[in-house]
Amino acid sequence: MRRGAAVTLGLFWIRAAPGPVPPHAPEVETVSEADGTKKVYTRAEFGRLVFGKTKAEVSELLGPPDETEVAPWDRWTYIGRTHEKGFGVDKANLFFTDGKVSSVNYLQ
Repeated sequence: MRRGAAVTLGLFWIRAAPGPVPPHAPEVETVSEADGTKKVYTRAEFGRLVFGKTKAEVSELLGPPDETEVAPWDRWTYIGRTHEKGFGVDKANLFFTDGKVSSVNYLQ
């Protein structure tokens, strides 16, 4: 090292204070409504649940949709039935082709 030059190196360790560990958020939550308790699914769970199902099967699993649209595509929307960590609760759009769920997308 050259004369007059100084190098400072510091290592900082941060340790959390001891205490109870907060519980992890559940993967599936429920929302109480006047007509009963409805399950809230992760996006992955919801997609696995509905993909390839007919309208009758989806309706039996989730109840009637919150919104529907027939033209230009056949779409059912469920509001507040899905959530994703970091995104919160969202809106799930189910698109039907030949009478079965062919795709699902999610909106905030």
